[in-house]
Amino acid sequence: MKKTTTKIIQRTMLIGASLFMLSGTSKGQAFNEGFDDITTLGASGWVTYQLSNPIGTVTDWLQGYDPGANATGLFDAYSGASNSFIGGTFNMGSGTATLSAWLLTPERSLNNGDTLSFWTRATSLGATVYPDRLQVRMSSVSGTNVGADENSVGDFTTLMLDINPLYTTTDYPLVWTQYQLPVAGLSGSVTGRFAFRYFVENGGPGGANSFIIGIDDANYRPVSGVGITSFSYEVMSLHTYPNPTTSQVTFDLGTSLKSNATVVIINEMGQLVSHGTMLTGTKAQILNVSNFANGIYSVTVTDNENHVFHSSFLKN
Repeated sequence: MKKTTTKIIQRTMLIGASLFMLSGTSKGQAFNEGFDDITTLGASGWVTYQLSNPIGTVTDWLQGYDPGANATGLFDAYSGASNSFIGGTFNMGSGTATLSAWLLTPERSLNNGDTLSFWTRATSLGATVYPDRLQVRMSSVSGTNVGADENSVGDFTTLMLDINPLYTTTDYPLVWTQYQLPVAGLSGSVTGRFAFRYFVENGGPGGANSFIIGIDDANYRPVSGVGITSFSYEVMSLHTYPNPTTSQVTFDLGTSLKSNATVVIINEMGQLVSHGTMLTGTKAQILNVSNFANGIYSVTVTDNENHVFHSSFLKN
């Protein structure tokens, strides 16, 4: 057995039960969740489900690090107190399991151009990395339907991001990394939710995949005119060339960065294909995309000055 498991007290949250439904008066508002105390999430409209099969000793998301895991690879929250993040763990399954733990955001009026951002990371067991995976999904209807088993997605049919769907040891970041996900493809304003899904096949204590992930500082920003008067970030243009490209692409910000920035590249399926860093003072950076599959890719560069640079390019 690759990992250590210990029994821990089950949380009082009912599996498969909706905790709290927001009234229509709160729709269209931004939210900022730092996960300082996850026992308060239900009162804010967050909902969790644990559909892992077979289910393990951890029946819900955790406040910070899993105390039932081997005491190695410990990490602190991205911001706030050391344990002020929400965590998923291999102990959500038993034996060799398919992990499917859902964390649903509060219900909102969603529009094209809205943005969901968050920070996440995984960790290693000593020098060994057990591949982890996280999906971000969106439902464009009211409610909390995620289906009834570990493979179902219910109404959350829109896949916005899939971190490490191939279960490599390198594609889930081992340091806190921010992702900025724009809402697109809607025919108009809809009532819905986002969902973080800790989804790992061949996971659990006996599986080849899964160890521990953390999620911190989840933020939702509607576009102008749907209930807020200001933004906490500024969207700026990003020049990508040559476009289309066959081998490499240059990301030109048009101005030098005043702080470090994260770079996230997502394919047409909403899957993360590359992530990295642009350092302070950088104005342009070249990326080799010769091994990328043909298709359209979305690029988002986010610095620590609350600037978001966004563009896309075609690989052929």
